[in-house]
Amino acid sequence: MTELTILSGYSSLVLYGTLICVCLLTKLPNRCFPTKAVDVWHRLDDAGRTKLVELYLRDAGNFQDVRSEDRSPKRMFSDPLYAVLGNSTGPFDGSQT
Repeated sequence: MTELTILSGYSSLVLYGTLICVCLLTKLPNRCFPTKAVDVWHRLDDAGRTKLVELYLRDAGNFQDVRSEDRSPKRMFSDPLYAVLGNSTGPFDGSQT
């Protein structure tokens, strides 16, 4: 399964307009299971990883209003947290772009 197949499948499980949130704990994926991450993940910084997940949601074909937010705690010595959000347009039928 590819990332796009997985993400486009989510919309078949939720109602039209439902908000989906993909949270990126950017420190964790860099330390755990490096062989499981797509190669490009290792070559991107936090902003690039966020843009990659935004691209995946857009390319899945059934999300609109895709955006990202930095939800990192505003204190020293905390891990960053980014959220990529998009609203479901329903199951992917191939005609959506």
